[in-house]
Amino acid sequence: MKSVLSVVKRGSIISSVCVTVAILLGCGSAYAQEDVWNGFNDQVFALYHQGNYAQAVEVGQKALDIAKDTFGLEHENTAQAMSTLGMLYYANGDYAQAEPF
Repeated sequence: MKSVLSVVKRGSIISSVCVTVAILLGCGSAYAQEDVWNGFNDQVFALYHQGNYAQAVEVGQKALDIAKDTFGLEHENTAQAMSTLGMLYYANGDYAQAEPF
């Protein structure tokens, strides 16, 4: 039986590859951008569960930027990305950064 960690690591690699492929293909459509956002979002949660909060914050900021550009400020995916980023700042002990979220 595979360990949970090996599955998470493999999921992170797969997410990274999917994001890279989507970027190389141009990401012209909103559908492709949503796939990119989903890949970053998956990567954020994998990094969070590994305890790598600082790197998760970096990827979470990218996910938020994509959500704002793709979906707009009023979309549920943007709200989720903001909430996730706030949670990551809080987990990292950066309470001042977490407060606006």
